[in-house]
Amino acid sequence: MVLLEEFERAGCHVEFLDQPLGDTPHEHLLLQIRGAVAEYERTLIGERMRRGRLARYRAELLLPWVQPVYGYLLDPAHPRDPAGVRINEAQAAVVRQLFAWYLEDGASLSRIVNKLFEHGVTSPTGKPRWRHTTVRFLLHNPAYTGTLYACRSRARRSLRRRSALQSVGKRHDGSTAPRPREEWVTAGSIPALITQEQYVLGTFWY
Repeated sequence: MVLLEEFERAGCHVEFLDQPLGDTPHEHLLLQIRGAVAEYERTLIGERMRRGRLARYRAELLLPWVQPVYGYLLDPAHPRDPAGVRINEAQAAVVRQLFAWYLEDGASLSRIVNKLFEHGVTSPTGKPRWRHTTVRFLLHNPAYTGTLYACRSRARRSLRRRSALQSVGKRHDGSTAPRPREEWVTAGSIPALITQEQYVLGTFWY
């Protein structure tokens, strides 16, 4: 209805080909009912899809990644199958070295970034210098312990209006917020790159 009102104010005439509507109060009511039913059906479809994903996560049939995490390779034929995940040895060596520098040498994020640059190790995106946020993300990724977790974050609702047709908080702006650990869903196992103790120590300060 918001779009129709905007079109009307702009002088545009909207026609429905499947079921033409007039300009009477009764027909306006029918249009609003159809819009409400369509929104309800979309919500139901989204909820069914969410439950289906959760069931597949818990059954260890669906990988909670769309792209491979640094240090791993996916099965090209079944990229969302946890059983097809294998180690990328070159990248895995970098991951282990990151934890070694941090845990053994007590290096800060800045020092680790400098060490990577000095050793000529390119970032996951192929750039000569790593970002601090990338190093922090690797140190905080529990997948390196061999356990997959899904639902570690939730979409954050927009805090500002991005369009005159959207209300504040109506849609997500692409950012996420972390979920409490008890809400994480275990989604399977993959080859581990570090121990659980190394992971806990690696996330202690960062």
